[in-house]
Amino acid sequence: MVRRAFTLAAVAVAAAAAVIAVRRLQALSRATTARGMADAARGAGEKAQGLWAEIREAAVQREQELRDALLNVPAGGLPESRDAGLAQMRDAIGHLRNGRSGSASATDLPG
Repeated sequence: MVRRAFTLAAVAVAAAAAVIAVRRLQALSRATTARGMADAARGAGEKAQGLWAEIREAAVQREQELRDALLNVPAGGLPESRDAGLAQMRDAIGHLRNGRSGSASATDLPG
């Protein structure tokens, strides 16, 4: 009697394992079909678009922060009276980027 109960339990466990294995294989076969891959790619594309939108928004915010902190330039641009100072600053930055320290220095930049 005990042997039959053990055999019956072993058969039940084996049947459950077989059902689980079949379901996993079916899910895998669905995922590897063209439609399954298209669905996965569509989902990845939507996630990438959302991430890119967040990156663009963060970049705009960071640009505004830098503009405010470094140049104190409003988003609409500079008033005409400050254009000459900005041109001087851009010229100094250009000289520094080109490796020419020349006459441009940090004290030449408008404050």
